[in-house]
Amino acid sequence: MPRQRAELVLERRATEWIVAAIQSQVAACRGPVTGQRRLVIHHAVATGVGEFLRQVHGDRSDHAEIAKVFRELGEAEAVERDDLRVLEDAWRVATVEAQRFVRQHRIACPPVGSSTVTSADRSVQDFMDRLFAYTRASFEQPRWRADPRARLLVDLVIASADRLRAGDRQALAAQAGWPLPAHVIVGVAQPTLAGHRQLQRGQGDWLLMGAHAGLLVFAVDACSLPSRRAELLRAIGPAVVALSWPEHWEAAHQAYRVAKRALRLRREGAIRADLVLDCADHFEGLLLASAPGLREHLHAGLEPLDAITPGRRLKLAETLLELLAMPGTAAEWATRLNLHPNTVRSHQRELRKLFGDRLDHRETRVQLLLAVRSALPGWRQEASRRRR
Repeated sequence: MPRQRAELVLERRATEWIVAAIQSQVAACRGPVTGQRRLVIHHAVATGVGEFLRQVHGDRSDHAEIAKVFRELGEAEAVERDDLRVLEDAWRVATVEAQRFVRQHRIACPPVGSSTVTSADRSVQDFMDRLFAYTRASFEQPRWRADPRARLLVDLVIASADRLRAGDRQALAAQAGWPLPAHVIVGVAQPTLAGHRQLQRGQGDWLLMGAHAGLLVFAVDACSLPSRRAELLRAIGPAVVALSWPEHWEAAHQAYRVAKRALRLRREGAIRADLVLDCADHFEGLLLASAPGLREHLHAGLEPLDAITPGRRLKLAETLLELLAMPGTAAEWATRLNLHPNTVRSHQRELRKLFGDRLDHRETRVQLLLAVRSALPGWRQEASRRRR
């Protein structure tokens, strides 16, 4: 058992060592520590490190799983950039760092050359070459290229905007039998669960491609989503889903990146949402997350509400949002909040005591408006949990 724990620690150290080197030395692989790209890189490296150490110790290997992971890596790269040089650069860095790690930790390798160093380096090199063969093959012949609808989704949504001209996309859409709608909503789901095949057979309104970089990606005609939303979510199953706001189809790749970012921010806790995250409902959260420290600065302005119970705080915050967002009378606010006018007046008096003349100045009103809109989703969840 102690030996097994030591092997796990060694595996984790090697994985973090190699991932950090790839992200620091290969510009295209850089990104946030919790970003989807890092997760994909980390998964591939961890799989490779684990397999190498199993071979060193003579343990049984899962060749089918190894092939699957590295083939998916090649397919994902074909989607994102269609540039094998990025993979080659990452592989060179990973190989050099793996060789260095093996030497530094004196990991015994099967004899290959005339010296211990040569033997270790050659063992790592041969192993990495075998993994790259899987990745190169799937990069050159990804499965999605055989499916016109999947190819359309890739070129419309996931790939860079300049990969195809507008006329090429329209021709591809005609071949795929999916007339380009004026506006689309792009969704990402994690993990990719049951419903993938059912979605692929969906008629007319949506496109879907299965596991891409750990996500299920789909595009829906924005006009049809309201009527098909429940059907779509049932087909996806119990996954965390992020839906972009509507975008013109020529900007669908931007919608995809917004949805991906929202999913990451939810995972980090920067956005609080249920299993289905509508980006349009979290615009402030997405905006504030793009500027480190801005969220905390704005939320500090809501400190007067911190000492209030969650239920009461939610009621006051919803009233505060109406007061800040829309000029009017107590009767008009009461109608929008579904409250009695006297209740709204009571809330007004309490908010005036809490925030004072900050409710009178344009600059502080704008700051409070942004802060309360971004805080409300989390406060609603907290109040709901307390009621259960």
